[in-house]
Parts: sequence; C-alpha cells; structure tokens
Amino acid sequence: MLKPQFREFPFETQVFEKYSRVEKSILAAVAESYLQGVSSTRRVEKVMTALGLEGISASSVSRITKDLDEKVEEFLSKPIEHEIPYLFVDAIYLKVRD
Repeated sequence: MLKPQFREFPFETQVFEKYSRVEKSILAAVAESYLQGVSSTRRVEKVMTALGLEGISASSVSRITKDLDEKVEEFLSKPIEHEIPYLFVDAIYLKVRD
C-alpha cells in the first residue's frame, strides 16, 4: 500500500503501521495453528475466531498455509553445505537396589 507524499511536510499515520502489526499477528497465529497440526482451512478459521481474529477469509488462510508449505519444502530440500559435528549418546539406567 502506498503512502501519500506531500512536498512541504512528511506525512505520517498510525494506520499503516497498525495494520501491518495486525497482519503479522494473524500470520503468526495461522502459522502456529498450522504447525501445531490444525491442517484444514476451516479448522484454522475456527482457531482464528476463537482467538478473536475474525474476518480472515478462507482464501487468506489457504494462501498463508500454501506459503508455509513452500517454505518448509524449501528448507527440507536445501542441501547441507558443510559438515555438522554431533555426538550421539545412548545410555540405560537400571535400578539395582531397593
């Protein structure tokens, strides 16, 4: 969204910042719901309504979850470019006295 430009003085408004924060909170809530296993669009919509974030459309939820799927797939298919050292430890604990 473009902000109006004035020659004589800068135009500042709280509206644009406010909506960008709301959009970020909606995106975060949808992402968290989706990553916690709320997979269907309708179920995500119900979670958003329960959180008081009403008015988000099914197409918006679908778009956000599609973007998340793409980002997860990109992350999973990204090659590991260098060696990562790790230590694997296996143990067993047996109680021998009562």
